[in-house]
Amino acid sequence: MVDVIPDRRHGRSLFILTLLLLALSASSAEEDWNDAGIEWVKEGGWQGALDRAGETGRPILLLVHRTWCGACKQLRPRFAESKEIERLAGDFVMVRTHEEGGDFDGDLFKPDGGYFPRILFFDSAGNFLEQVTQREDKYKYFHYEEASIVKAMGQASKLNAAGKPKETAEEDKEDENDKEEL
Repeated sequence: MVDVIPDRRHGRSLFILTLLLLALSASSAEEDWNDAGIEWVKEGGWQGALDRAGETGRPILLLVHRTWCGACKQLRPRFAESKEIERLAGDFVMVRTHEEGGDFDGDLFKPDGGYFPRILFFDSAGNFLEQVTQREDKYKYFHYEEASIVKAMGQASKLNAAGKPKETAEEDKEDENDKEEL
């Protein structure tokens, strides 16, 4: 019979490995904005979102956040756990970005500053729906609760469905002017 005496080093190694696994699972959970229930555009950047919106006729919801942002960390579980946001997301091209630089770093994506999180809405042609706000102060696009996001999604849907995108309306106007000249 062989006696097995636990080695303290193995116990410490197992403990450290367990802590690392817990930390990794927690960090991936921090980034879950309901990935299972919402179809997020993951490739193609802004052009990919525009292409999908043009193909489907759906407006775009752009969530701009950062992994280190405290307000983003507070919003994430409210967003991820909302069945109403999940339901409405099917009527949108859903895009989120947490990276510095890249496609979503231009002025178009910072209409009233570079704070986080921001939720911006665009029609299916990519025109910014600046009137879909949460508040009237300097953080117009900061949504901190489910109800304001749901309300904004409803407004964006109505605006998108209410008419043609700006470019199409301008083309129609030019066509009318051309007919009048004949």
